[in-house]
Amino acid sequence: MIAMNSPQDSHQSVLHRTAKRAEDIEMNVKQIELAENVLKTLAVSYPQVKHLGYSRDPADKQIVWIIVEAPIADEDEEERFRRLGNDLTNEITNAYGYDFFVMPYNPLIQIPTYNSRQAA
Repeated sequence: MIAMNSPQDSHQSVLHRTAKRAEDIEMNVKQIELAENVLKTLAVSYPQVKHLGYSRDPADKQIVWIIVEAPIADEDEEERFRRLGNDLTNEITNAYGYDFFVMPYNPLIQIPTYNSRQAA
């Protein structure tokens, strides 16, 4: 059993458990190609980003989550990363009709616990 020391550990373990191989969530060849292109484009500007895997959105199984670990310390830079991911996936939706979402996990961000003053 894995001991969870913080909400951050819990968040990380959920994303790692959720991340699967493309074949495991039945992505087709074109979806895999497009997702890999998103990852390559992100890696040009953010080489520290690590691909963890894929998942389906629980609310809409047509949406593929591209799960990445994105250790970005600066909030403005993290926002730019999120915007780039959104722009890339919107282009895919418009051109091909496939819905993707870049789902980043940032291990550098502290998630406050509910019983802490930080969460208030």
